[in-house]
Parts: sequence; C-alpha cells; structure tokens
Amino acid sequence: MYGWQSNNEKDFQLVLQQQSAFTQNHFENRCNQIIVQFAEQVITLRNDKYVEIYVFEGFECGTLL
Repeated sequence: MYGWQSNNEKDFQLVLQQQSAFTQNHFENRCNQIIVQFAEQVITLRNDKYVEIYVFEGFECGTLL
C-alpha cells in the first residue's frame, strides 16, 4: 500500500492510526472495495444455491468489534 509505514512491534490498529490521512483513506477505500467484492460473491453463491453462507457480525473495516 502506497505510503504505508510498517511497525511489527505495534498492534495493527495502532499502526493504522499512525498512518497519514491519505494512507488511512486509501486503506479504508480498498477494504470497502474488498468487502463489496466478497458480498457480490456471496450473492452469486446464494443465487446458485451451491453453498451455505455463514455471516459474521461485528466486522468493521480494519477492526473486529
């Protein structure tokens, strides 16, 4: 990810908070795009009825509640 400053000694959420506003926005945008892509796959699978879907509540982009 462009501009990401890694730090393996710190928790991910702390590292994310320490990124520039541009990098945080880029992360959130990419994360949301990925969530939409997964949701589209779930809809496709549901419509085709090939698989049982399990939904995990409490996921927010970048964090687990």
